Amino acid sequence: MAETRALFLVEAGRRSGLGHLRRMQVLARTMMQENWVCRFGVDDASVIDNITQTGFDAYLWINDGIDLGPADIVVVDGYHYDPDLLKRWRDHCRVSVAVDDNADRPLAADIILNHNIYGHQLNYSAYSAIRLLTGPQYCLVDSRFAGLADERQEQRQRLLVTFGGTDDGRYSLSIVRGLLSQRRSLVVEVVISPLRQPCEKWVDLRNEFDKRLVIHHGIDMVDVMGRCSVMVGAAGVSVVEALAAGILPIVCATVGNQRRNVEALRELGIIAMDHYDAKEMVKAALVTLDCAGAGYKPVSDWRGPDRVVEEIRLLMSKG
Repeated sequence: MAETRALFLVEAGRRSGLGHLRRMQVLARTMMQENWVCRFGVDDASVIDNITQTGFDAYLWINDGIDLGPADIVVVDGYHYDPDLLKRWRDHCRVSVAVDDNADRPLAADIILNHNIYGHQLNYSAYSAIRLLTGPQYCLVDSRFAGLADERQEQRQRLLVTFGGTDDGRYSLSIVRGLLSQRRSLVVEVVISPLRQPCEKWVDLRNEFDKRLVIHHGIDMVDVMGRCSVMVGAAGVSVVEALAAGILPIVCATVGNQRRNVEALRELGIIAMDHYDAKEMVKAALVTLDCAGAGYKPVSDWRGPDRVVEEIRLLMSKG
């Protein structure tokens, strides 16, 4: 039997961050459990090493990426590509999947996937997809995060600060200083994008707070979330991982496409702000740390990747 080939065309790098890539790697790892062969095409060469270190082949995606095909499955995730790209792939794949966060530009894909917690609230009536996979039941989150929630037994005075793959630490700096200055028992772990050089002020801050500040220039987020009880950051991919891990998030929108996420998080009772405000986020984080046992309603069973792969398999079986 011929092997099933999946190609992911993903916008990731210094401009787009790592959110698109991280969720597609989750989906690709689930496909690999089916013995499907997965490769990545990216629009920024700076992330190729990051991908190959996780065991996937990766190449620069130029124009439509058709030179990287053919493939049985093509999955596209990004905001800036030509919407007609998927039409040009029709003769080069069996099933096409478009990850669509906003329902604002009809795409010619067989499957439209919006795995956000607000995904099922959007109107996709202008789309002609065979299948719409929308809402938190399709969340593309590594199952290891959900395992952390099962193991978590107590609140810890240890907090995670992260603002995504486009941040060199400037968003985090004021927040970390405020937290460590106001709470001497607190340990803060900061994750700065591996695609950015940390700003120089971090050296002084580390010297000032010594062992209470841990700075990571990129890290496996499962490891750091396993040690922390609260996360402060952007309302992007990391907040969904925090929800799966049982961590209480305090987040804000740092780009326009995170506003819908902010609104949906508020409906869950989570502190989510329209704009970055370091003082308010510090205040909210310290209050949250003191609320032992506080939480929120589960938003998913975190089996989304399995559901998406099953939908792709069913569509392929129909020819």
